[in-house]
Amino acid sequence: MFAHSAILGAIVGSALLACPAAAIAVPDSAYALQALQARAYISGIDIQLACSQQWGNNWLADNTGSTCDDWKCVNQSGELQGLNLDLYCTRNYGSNAYATCSGGVYNWECDDRS
Repeated sequence: MFAHSAILGAIVGSALLACPAAAIAVPDSAYALQALQARAYISGIDIQLACSQQWGNNWLADNTGSTCDDWKCVNQSGELQGLNLDLYCTRNYGSNAYATCSGGVYNWECDDRS
């Protein structure tokens, strides 16, 4: 670590005076970091169970591509319905749970924001 010195203090102080926007940006990034650290993994999402809970037992999960948003629910008649995975998370894990996905169709999970 650096030892505090008058020279270092003067450099940092003059940098903050010269560019006050930089001083404002630090708290924003700190809040974003806190939000990421506060997020806690709960569970993977059972997409088939989500379809059944939202549309009934006659609906099946079907992915139509390779991205996170390519899941749909389909019935025997071929009707398609959307899927609310935030609802799945809150229904199964409480009001602080939410759905998140990154990296592809099979990477959905419930996280806790508390």
